[in-house]
Amino acid sequence: MPIIVGSAVLQTALLAADPVPEARWSFAALVVCSLLGVIAAMWLTVHVAVGGLQHWRAGLAWSAGIVVLSAVAGLFAPWATPIVVLLGLIVLPAAAAGASNPVAAGFAPLRRSPIRCVAMIFGALVAVGVTWIVALVLGFFVTGLIAAFATWLWIGIVLSVALVGFARCAEWAITAKATRTLPQP
Repeated sequence: MPIIVGSAVLQTALLAADPVPEARWSFAALVVCSLLGVIAAMWLTVHVAVGGLQHWRAGLAWSAGIVVLSAVAGLFAPWATPIVVLLGLIVLPAAAAGASNPVAAGFAPLRRSPIRCVAMIFGALVAVGVTWIVALVLGFFVTGLIAAFATWLWIGIVLSVALVGFARCAEWAITAKATRTLPQP
């Protein structure tokens, strides 16, 4: 929870000066600080979800890639953002756990326990939709820095719960595979 609150405070503090999007170095610096803050929060959150910082470089690289890709998707194809976020939720726990091929390792639980994983994917998509509604409601009715803080807090909580869920799904699939008895000839 301190990671989520710290990220929400940072993102809200970056909005305190009421920045206007324009071609100035000051605005570019705010954007870079915001992006770095989201990357750091994602990186730390995914490592908490998998239980440690053993493979921090891979987790950082994949977290940065997913955050940047979702920002680009949000700018150019907003409809694709939930897909990028969902792919990040699937791949990031495997990357942070040190998988040599995080994409294959991330999708492995889908083969091993498809019903549970499809339920997790559906739940994550519903959470993304609810998050958009919460952000709109906060933007319309609360506004200002309080709305910004509440929105970032909500996004952090939802992503944390989803990351922990996907990490547990992968862990469950791995332990279920390891404990299965092999047929004897």
